[in-house]
Amino acid sequence: GSGQEIGNHSLEHLHAKDLSAAEEHRQVTGAKTNSEDLFGVPVQSFAYPFTEITPTLRAVVESQHLLGRGGNRSGFYMTPEMEPDWADIASQVALTKMKLEEYRKWINENQAKGSWTVLQFHGIEGDVTGWQPLSKQVFLPFLDELAGKQKDLWIAPFAEVGAYWRGQKILEK
Repeated sequence: GSGQEIGNHSLEHLHAKDLSAAEEHRQVTGAKTNSEDLFGVPVQSFAYPFTEITPTLRAVVESQHLLGRGGNRSGFYMTPEMEPDWADIASQVALTKMKLEEYRKWINENQAKGSWTVLQFHGIEGDVTGWQPLSKQVFLPFLDELAGKQKDLWIAPFAEVGAYWRGQKILEK
């Protein structure tokens, strides 16, 4: 792959608690269909807006996506012996106030545990629509450090890693 992924984040980025079951279904299905039609590629993953999950929303995501990315909960470092919740994979949320050292700690802990961790960046400095944008002075050096670790880390889109790992779990069973 080219290292990029088109994922689903809903039609209108609304709070799940404010939606009816029918509207939750429309938000997921409509965005998936629109994205697949526009880009001509399958949409395999979903990122919950505001990391909010209701039982109905989860059921719709599970029925239409290989993976769902949740939010800033525990269990950020998923090791090979674990069986993750495929509809709610935890992610570490990047925040504007964080320093480069914090992201280094995340990667070092990930390497030490031999695990998978999902990093959630929702905006970069200059992006007027992004939430909690990272400064370029933090983000660019972080990307350079990751590039330097490509022999030791598998750096790939969420759905690519998740599909591989989920496939491995199926084979193990």
